[in-house]
Amino acid sequence: MWNTYVDPAAGRPTSRRRIPIFRWAACLPIALAGCLPDGFNPLCLLGLCGNGSSVRVSIQMIGEGLTAPVALADPNDGTGRLFIADQPGRVRVLLSNGTFAPTPLLDLVGRVVNLNPFYDERGLLGLALHPNFAANRRFFVAYNSEKKPGDPDTVESYVRLSEFLLSAGDSSLADMASERILLEIAKPQANHNGGQVAFGPDGFLYLSIGDGGGGNDTSAGHTPGLGNAEPW
Repeated sequence: MWNTYVDPAAGRPTSRRRIPIFRWAACLPIALAGCLPDGFNPLCLLGLCGNGSSVRVSIQMIGEGLTAPVALADPNDGTGRLFIADQPGRVRVLLSNGTFAPTPLLDLVGRVVNLNPFYDERGLLGLALHPNFAANRRFFVAYNSEKKPGDPDTVESYVRLSEFLLSAGDSSLADMASERILLEIAKPQANHNGGQVAFGPDGFLYLSIGDGGGGNDTSAGHTPGLGNAEPW
């Protein structure tokens, strides 16, 4: 599945294949079937294995106008709103009436690496709310930040994991000065960033990271002659 960034002013990419997320998800049980116990229904991994003999899946539009939405979080605060991370660098608030709040919850466009308007795998890549978000207003994002002065040529950008707080006076805005950088990982190439952020049932925060990137697994960031990811 391609993770793309498209600047609406520049047009849509024409040479990249996009696989709809619902089609990709449908392939997951097939891929996992070989490593599951006999008699286990792989659809259970997706929460689709009810007691009935058939499963019905539908798709419903809940909002539009985003560039490349990559993550969604439910604050579960009784308002019915949703937080949606858009790859160029903004977290938008989808209201219960299906419209977006005019002002983003979080705007990281000035902190995200400068993106290629035609195709890019970098940007704002992950969003997760603290399990006690309603009380402590803490949330976490992963995004690509620029390389730093003096960095060697082997550093293309960083995958940054940061914590933010909602503004004390406005629950629809983040406090931009509250950013606390928890982790930065140097990336040798622009692609294969990973970036999903999620809390596990153990209460720990997890961040997924891709391999070194580059073409054909031979560029800097891969073990020479082996092609796998190189530890950084």
